[in-house]
This record gives sequence, structure tokens and C-alpha cells, in this order.
Amino acid sequence: MGGWTLEAAEAVCGNKDAFGLLINLVDKSLVAEDHDHGNETRFYLLETIRQYAYEKLVDSESPSFLKDRHLDYFIKLAERIEPELYTRKRPFWLDYLETEYANFHLALELAEERDVEIGLRLSNSLHQLWFIHREYTKEGLRWFEKFLSSGKTELTMIRTLALLNFYNLSTATPGSDREKEKSYLDESLALAREFGDHSCLAMVLGSQGSYELFSGNHEKAQTFYEESLSEAHLAGDDRLVGIALYRMAQFAWHQTDNNKARQLFEDSLKFLRKTGDLRWLALGSNFIGIISAEQGEWQTAHNYYEEALSLAGEARDRLYTSVYLANLGLSKLGTEDFDQALFYLNQAKALIQNTPDDDFLHLILKGLGDVAHFQGRIEQSFFFYNEALACTQWESDKANAYCLVADTERLLKRMADAKQHLRAGLQLMRTRAEWIFSADYVIPYIAYFTIDRNMIREAISFLGWIEGWNKANGHIQYPVYRDEFDRYLTLTRIQLPESEFYTAWEKGYSMSQGQILDLAMEVLQ
Repeated sequence: MGGWTLEAAEAVCGNKDAFGLLINLVDKSLVAEDHDHGNETRFYLLETIRQYAYEKLVDSESPSFLKDRHLDYFIKLAERIEPELYTRKRPFWLDYLETEYANFHLALELAEERDVEIGLRLSNSLHQLWFIHREYTKEGLRWFEKFLSSGKTELTMIRTLALLNFYNLSTATPGSDREKEKSYLDESLALAREFGDHSCLAMVLGSQGSYELFSGNHEKAQTFYEESLSEAHLAGDDRLVGIALYRMAQFAWHQTDNNKARQLFEDSLKFLRKTGDLRWLALGSNFIGIISAEQGEWQTAHNYYEEALSLAGEARDRLYTSVYLANLGLSKLGTEDFDQALFYLNQAKALIQNTPDDDFLHLILKGLGDVAHFQGRIEQSFFFYNEALACTQWESDKANAYCLVADTERLLKRMADAKQHLRAGLQLMRTRAEWIFSADYVIPYIAYFTIDRNMIREAISFLGWIEGWNKANGHIQYPVYRDEFDRYLTLTRIQLPESEFYTAWEKGYSMSQGQILDLAMEVLQ
């Protein structure tokens, strides 16, 4: 299906003289040659000829053993390629898998009727293709589910890895079934512990840790991450050690320990560079960029974002190329280089809009809205923020989008609408554990709203809380946001005697997260 190589013809047809026979058929114009896939010639049949030939094959009663040889060849090919997907050869082999995808799809269909265990092996080998090329993700999930739920698979390492791969693929899919995902992950962990395979345990424990982290269970997450790192060392696998360190760094970042997080990310990159895993190298570089930006090292942040972008480009990873372009745009926005910000953000938008990789489109639209806001194009910023609100899938980002829409409504003097959207954003905040994602993006807009409503003492308390939050978390605002913050701060300072200003400021500065949320809900009644 979809063409073949000489090696495939020799293996599936069982004929070592396949080359001579193929050239004979090429000379008769029954088989065509394709030289557009690297150095290896591919051959193909016109669909009408292929269908006619297949009918003759069925009539000859020989398809059964040929199907077995086809399945055997393509499972071995996929398993030979799979380890290469974690090296710098990843782009070449992903392209190769995609070129042969029609044959792999046929092999999956043959496995469904002939050998479910081989179907799981093939799914495990293809899961990186399904993960990276989102056009195939839902199909990949269907194959995993078919084979895992067939009742014909043994409790083997193959099933253990398939459960984990299903989980990882599912979490990358919007609207997935969280309970089913977790049940598969738990079964994978139980089997991995039973078999005692260090590599598999390192991977499963890492995914368990991430599940607990994003569920707000930080103590459990830390335990899983530490065990994952231990298992990776026992496996002697530099790539798995690098990934485990990356996850521990991400955990430290969630705990707002940026110095520890940065060191762990740098340690992670040292191990990952030994293996050349482009995806994880890019993720690590990007996160060091994020931390650098939070610490006010904006040029350093820009350099790391560029490194991440280069790695994602080398990997031909469309989703993360757009993410790193967006981060470059946001860093230029933050330092008030609006032309460069638009250059990067528009590239990021063009890359993923109307594709299956639009998971982070809302961040790009938010950035474009911010550029319009700071350039005084308020109606246009309102348009971008509304688009971001419509397409975001995570509650913390939705809370931010509601508040951005509200802020433009405030500037457009639509105060009732602004109040309604601020309340909607705040209501989402009250249900979230991960304040690090949204607190400093949401509370400023409530402060600016209260200034316009002439609630000066409350506004000063909000501004004081923001300052305390930033200092407690080692977070330095980009100049463009700091300038806006300072402008509103000056506006409040001149409206109260100094003693009253500092009383309100200290009150907000010392408030807990719960107290500042309660105050916010109170002023929005």
C-alpha cells in the first residue's frame, strides 16, 4: 500500500531476484519509480493496476502467507526505527515512517485479525509518530484501545509500555477521558513494578509524577519524580536520567524555587545532549528561557528561546516550533520591541492556525492582543483577546483571557461587561491550585478596574499584593508590564495621604492568596 522499497519487496514477496523482476515491470510501465524520498528508490503501482493485481492474487489463494510476511516485515521495520526517534536522526525516521504509513496502517489491520500482541508491538513503535503528527493522534488512540481492550493480550512488558504510551498520547488530546487515562497509567505502574524493569519504571513513575503535579498533589508528585530518577540511574540510560531531571526541575519551578529549577534543567541538558533527543533538549532550553525571563535576564531568555526554536526546527516539530516562536515574540513584546514581537507572533500563528496543533493558539492571540493594547489599538486588542478566550482549553488560561477581555472593556468604558468578565475569571481562579500560572496575570486587572471605580484603598491593596507576590516568587516583570503597573501605582499614590497609602499597601502586601481573592470578590459584588 502506498508504494514500497526494494528491501520490502524482497522480504514480503520472498524473492531475492525482486530487483530484476521490478525493473522488468518498470520497463513495461506496469510499475513506476519514485525518486523523491531520499536516496532510496521507491516503487508504486497505479491504483487501478494495484486493485486488479490484488484480485488476481486473491484468486491464486496465496494472500495468507504473504500477509504474514508483510506483517512480519513491517513490525520488524518499525521496531528497528523506534530507538532512532530519540536521537538527532529523529526527523529522517519520522519522515520515513510517514512515507510508509499506508503499509503500517495495513499491518495494524492485519495484526487485528491475526495477532493482537504484534498489534501492540507495532502501536508502541508508532506512538512517537502519532504523538508528533497530530493528524494521526486520534487514530493512534483507537488502535491502542482496540488492542488493549481485546482481551487477547498477555500481561507482558509489551502491554505495560502500551498502557503508558496510550496514557501519554491521550493526555496530549483535548477533551480526553481523565479517569480512563489514569486507570491505564495505574495498571502500567502495577505491571512495571511486577516486572522490575528499571527503564519502564523510570518512564511510568515520571508520568505518574506529572499527573499528581497537575492535580495539585505536590508531595505525591515529588515522591514519584525522585523514584523515577533513581530508576533511570539504575537503568544506566542517559536519556531517561535527563528526562527525570527535567521533570524534577519542572516540579521545583512549580514550587517557585527558580534557582533550583534552573540548575536541574541545566543538569538535564547535560544528559540529554549525550543522546541527542531533540524534543527534550528543546523543552529544557525553553524552560531555562522562561526562568531567565522571570529573573529579569531578558537577553539570556531570548537566547534560550532561539536555541529551543532551532532544535524544534531541526526536529520539524510544528507545534513546539510555534510555541518557541511565540515565546520569542512575547520576549520582544516585554522589552517594547513591538515590530519584532509581531514578526515572531504572526509566524507562530500562521504555523498552527487551522491545524491539529493549535493547542497553544490562545497564547499567540493573547500576545497579539497585548501588542495592540500597548500600541493603543484597543478595539483590535479586544478582538484578539476574545479569540483567545474562545479557543483556550485550560482554566488558568481562561481566567487570564476573561480578565484581558474585561480590561479592554474597562478602557472602552463598558464597565458592566468588564465587571462580569472579571468575576468569571476570578471564579475560575478560586478553583485552581496552580496560582503560579495565573495570579500575577489576573489581579492587576482587578486593581486597574477598582482605580476606575474610584476604590483607591482597595486598588492600592491589590497593587501591594502583586508586588509582594512578585518578590516572594523572584519574579521580575517585563518592562512593558512594569511601566503600566507603575503608572497605575502613581495614579493611586497621589490620591491619598502618604500614611493612608502605606497602610493600604502593607495590608495588601501581607495578604494570603485566599484573602486577596475574597477582597477581589467583594469589590466585584
